[in-house]
Amino acid sequence: MFLRALLAAALLRRPQLAAMKQTVAAPDWIQADGVRYGMGIAWRPGGGGSGGGRSARGRDEGVWFHGGTHLGIVSESGVTADGSRAATVAAFTLRTDERGDAQARAALRLVDRALRR
Repeated sequence: MFLRALLAAALLRRPQLAAMKQTVAAPDWIQADGVRYGMGIAWRPGGGGSGGGRSARGRDEGVWFHGGTHLGIVSESGVTADGSRAATVAAFTLRTDERGDAQARAALRLVDRALRR
């Protein structure tokens, strides 16, 4: 609910939200390509769009999120750019190897599928 309200500009003025969404590349943060980090929130290609640009209606594509994965749990969430849709996935795990990385990527795919229209 928090990220949906944040991205829908219900919590901050639009200039403040725009400042949060100014991002820098964060290539090694999570198991996904194209990740960018802003002020407390991050963006990655995926979700309802093909990533990296604007949709035909001029809306940002991709997923806004804040990480939450720790040892013992894979937790991923995502919110559309306009805050209209959100999804969260959590899975318990003790993996610290390639299988754990595969679980993390699978969680990202689940969020993407849930955010598609």
